[in-house]
Amino acid sequence: MGMACYALYVFIWRASSIAKKRATQFDDRYGPLAVCGAVVVALIAIFLITCIDFYEVLTEEEAAAPPPPALAGGAGAAAGGALLSSVSAAAAGAVSAFNALR
Repeated sequence: MGMACYALYVFIWRASSIAKKRATQFDDRYGPLAVCGAVVVALIAIFLITCIDFYEVLTEEEAAAPPPPALAGGAGAAAGGALLSSVSAAAAGAVSAFNALR
């Protein structure tokens, strides 16, 4: 909000200087510096917050990890095989239904 008010002030100052045909500089020396400073401060704050979050993730204790996936030949492989056969049967049924429509 402050930058918008400053920009309006500079705009009015420039317009009046041009209207009165004053021989003065029309450049703004403080506005761009303030905007650049605000952007740098925001980027530094984002970087610091990200570093703090990353540090917290690295230092937190691990929760109970889920069990690893079953290897071939285990109980999980049998369930996976049953799922694969049911998917294959559904795909075969869909292909035969599509062929019947043609």
